[in-house]
Amino acid sequence: MPVTAVLNVATTATATSTTTATVIPSPVPASLIGSPTCVVFGITTDPANAKARFSYLVYQTYQAADETTGIAQASGTSAWVSIPGVSHDFPNVSVSVTPTSTISGNSVAFTLEGTTSYTQTTPGIYTVETV
Repeated sequence: MPVTAVLNVATTATATSTTTATVIPSPVPASLIGSPTCVVFGITTDPANAKARFSYLVYQTYQAADETTGIAQASGTSAWVSIPGVSHDFPNVSVSVTPTSTISGNSVAFTLEGTTSYTQTTPGIYTVETV
């Protein structure tokens, strides 16, 4: 016998964010070596307010004018990212970051393009067959 019910449908959703971090390393960087690396940790989820944030450590090797090398690094916490419709029971939040970097004067500026994936639930009316 079919029954009409209101059920939550779970889907995977994403939200994007941009975080910037600037550091002034010593010695002063003249050129960047390779690509920056970003480690994401400490994801904080607030399902009641539909938001999340993450902590990060980003770093890159550079060369100074006198040909010595150094590492520019920054760490911090992103701003809150809106994750509308996030599941309160199984949010399954994960974050991946694509870092880029540039030299600006005496500093290294890191730009972190983040993608937050999570389980989103949407209510709907469905006909369910009983067995």
